[in-house]
Amino acid sequence: MALDLSFGVPQRVAVIGGGISGLATAWLLSQRCRVTLYEAAPRLGGHARTVQAGRYGDQPVDTGFIVFNYANYPHLTALFRDLDVPVQRSDMSFGVSLDGGRLEYALRSGNALFGQRSNLARPGFYTMIRDILRFNQQAEAVAEARPNASIGELVEVLGLGEAFRERYLYPICGAIWSTPSAQIGDFPAQALMRFLRNHALLSAGGQHQWWTVSGGSQSYVSRLATALEARQVSLRPGTAVRQVTRDDRHVQVMTEGEAPETYDQVVVSEETVGDNAPWLTDGLSVILSVHEGVPIAMELPRTVIFEIADTEPSVKGQTASSSYKPATLTNGQRIMVPPY
Repeated sequence: MALDLSFGVPQRVAVIGGGISGLATAWLLSQRCRVTLYEAAPRLGGHARTVQAGRYGDQPVDTGFIVFNYANYPHLTALFRDLDVPVQRSDMSFGVSLDGGRLEYALRSGNALFGQRSNLARPGFYTMIRDILRFNQQAEAVAEARPNASIGELVEVLGLGEAFRERYLYPICGAIWSTPSAQIGDFPAQALMRFLRNHALLSAGGQHQWWTVSGGSQSYVSRLATALEARQVSLRPGTAVRQVTRDDRHVQVMTEGEAPETYDQVVVSEETVGDNAPWLTDGLSVILSVHEGVPIAMELPRTVIFEIADTEPSVKGQTASSSYKPATLTNGQRIMVPPY
């Protein structure tokens, strides 16, 4: 009688990337798996980074992650609760300074909006305010009706002016996503509108209370690292992954100057998987491209096999060479197939 000797043995899992996503993944998996976390950088935390500033070098300043709220970040706040991370009330507002201060305004109040008194005499400034109100009222419905529209296309469809685009929308999007304004127009409009709706940024009131981590975000990263080590998670900052390979049963992770290590599973970021996610199946062999220890892309085999779940009947007279018809695969993807 054959016995499965692996029953009850925790799986060995490698997590590649020590930003907050990788750390949180390791935290959850460590409850039932033996986890090793690799990070190419010498420190953990990714964009959760705190530097000491101020005249005496005693003021913690976050350069990436800054604030959160309990309405939009339930998993993060649950992690903070589990780790007893100290937090304090914070504030969030939006202000603009363009062309070396030639145009400045903020949205905290009417006084802040016209804090630069010359705005009172600028007709284009009132046009921008009108367009902001129109955008808040109409943009969400237009974006839902045009799911593939970019932000630039959304602005064009709504007929919003240049002042609105260059002095309000692109600056606020750049602040949200830390992206140069020149690239904002190519972002998906639906993603923007859902973010603005979820964060109550489409109305003058009803905003969420914002909070920040006392002592800077690095304080929660250090608490999380300590908690992971208490769970016997192997943390390896400064360890760049060079190659990941797999066979039918295991995954091998290779780092610089070290022997390959074998795992049952490996976790990489959603950004690395990208558009390949719907095409991944159990046991599928893929190529993971790594640059300077960071996974950057995943390459699928030349062919993958899926069944057709639904398609329209062929029209009499159609042949494989004359036309194609749409079909839905078992993974939910739509493709074109021959009529037969």
